[in-house]
Amino acid sequence: MRSPRVFREGKVVEANLPASVTSYEDKEAPGQGLVTYSVQPTTGNAVPTTATINIGPIDPGDALVYEPFDYYPPDFKSPVSLLGMKGAVGTSGEYYSLDDNPKQFPMVITGGLKYGDLPVMSNRAQGEASSKGCAIALDGSLENAGLLKDGATMWMSYVFRISGGSGIVTLQSDDLKDGIGFRHSDRELQTVVVLDGEQVTRRIGPVKTEKETLLVGKIIWGKDGGNDQFYPMLPVQDLKQPAENAPHHKYRYLREPEAFNIDQTRLNRLLFQNGGNNTFDEIRVGATYESVVGSGTKQMKEE
Repeated sequence: MRSPRVFREGKVVEANLPASVTSYEDKEAPGQGLVTYSVQPTTGNAVPTTATINIGPIDPGDALVYEPFDYYPPDFKSPVSLLGMKGAVGTSGEYYSLDDNPKQFPMVITGGLKYGDLPVMSNRAQGEASSKGCAIALDGSLENAGLLKDGATMWMSYVFRISGGSGIVTLQSDDLKDGIGFRHSDRELQTVVVLDGEQVTRRIGPVKTEKETLLVGKIIWGKDGGNDQFYPMLPVQDLKQPAENAPHHKYRYLREPEAFNIDQTRLNRLLFQNGGNNTFDEIRVGATYESVVGSGTKQMKEE
């Protein structure tokens, strides 16, 4: 019996794999992205073994958490449950349901959401209205970088498209008592702060359905027991950073920061809740504005 062959994306990378081996190292594998391997017999009727491996997403730039939902090749057909997926930058473990007995799940679907000059990947996520959502643990990168200390500044962003219903994207503690993020619906955009398990929302402004929108949040954690501050913003297509004193109609920066006080040191989960037919994508968390809109973005110039 001849030894099997190993294929990468349909091309032979090992023509004579010893039949006794149980693993294979591809020393010329690409540095990132999804790669499909198959081991095929050269004789006989054995069924080929196939596996798709996520070697890693595109360079996250300076983002410490980056979820592009790049779990499948861009041409996959049917939606797939997000539960059990893993590998996003800044996370550990895999996605799990917030339902005790999950029957419907957030899904990964083909076609990434695009917004202006934002670097994006090929897939996105879609929520389920009858599901409580899902979560994945963070790997400690935010804490290790000092972004959860009193007085630190943390940025987060994501792209969404509203087709009906609502969705919530937050960072929360594992007991869901503390958290921060955004809520998007077919009526308006809101900030979300979780205080002792209760979601407190504040209106940002109206939103257009069936249109991609980029939400960015600047969070400054209070010092010495002082209030935290949350500045939400909606950058325009060129991704220049809105100025705090710019006209609201021009750069869409919220009038004044929201003040609250949570224990940000407990934020260790990325959560998606509700959703309807809404989709969301390109979630980033980092230390600077540039880190959450793609590395190398220029600051806004005064006009």
